[in-house]
Amino acid sequence: MSTDHYLLVGKIRLKLKRSAKKKPSRPYAVAKLKDPQTSRRYELELSNRFTVLQEDLFIEEKRELFSTSVKASAETVIGRKRGTNREHWISDRTWNLIDDRKEAKKRKDQAFTRARAQAEAVNYRKLDKEVTKSCKQDKKDWIKSMCTETQETASRNDTRSLYGVVRQLTGAKDITNVPIMAKDEGLLLTESEQNLRWKEHFEEVLNQPELLSTPDFGETVMADSLEVYEGNINLEEV
Repeated sequence: MSTDHYLLVGKIRLKLKRSAKKKPSRPYAVAKLKDPQTSRRYELELSNRFTVLQEDLFIEEKRELFSTSVKASAETVIGRKRGTNREHWISDRTWNLIDDRKEAKKRKDQAFTRARAQAEAVNYRKLDKEVTKSCKQDKKDWIKSMCTETQETASRNDTRSLYGVVRQLTGAKDITNVPIMAKDEGLLLTESEQNLRWKEHFEEVLNQPELLSTPDFGETVMADSLEVYEGNINLEEV
């Protein structure tokens, strides 16, 4: 080959990067809409955004603008829920105290002098007591509101909502691991015992011995149609 290029041979090692899972976004704090003042603020914010919608848009564009307006209004007025599902009863005032306590701890840990660290430690302990007191009060208020809601749903005979409120109060979860019967009519409660029983059951059902002889129907001719009486049914046949 009349060329001044040199052929090169090399080995390349590729390292696959694990795809990062998308963190689910927290739901909106729709419980705040129970407050009449917050509800009016949300309605006003939403109506102001709807006034800028143009009439000469396609239906898909209107739908997109409608969805964007609703979400933006929710972000502005009510915001997102904080904490886990077990902490949904904590009020905004308590969350603000938790944020202040976190900042106080940061200042205490980053203090350069002993006097400054002691002063920040006193402030941190004070905020910690306020957080504990506020959490207890929030829990009492939440239980009281749940009891009121339970009484209202029971008076309306709304059993579905009633059981939902009871599950929230008790923290009960749906039992997915149902006990199964063993061969000796005992109950198998653990998952390992149940898996072994299911394995034994399917081995017995699916691993059947081969038939020693197969039935021989000979020269039997199947009928093309059956004689079926399609008349009315009399009383004697009933």
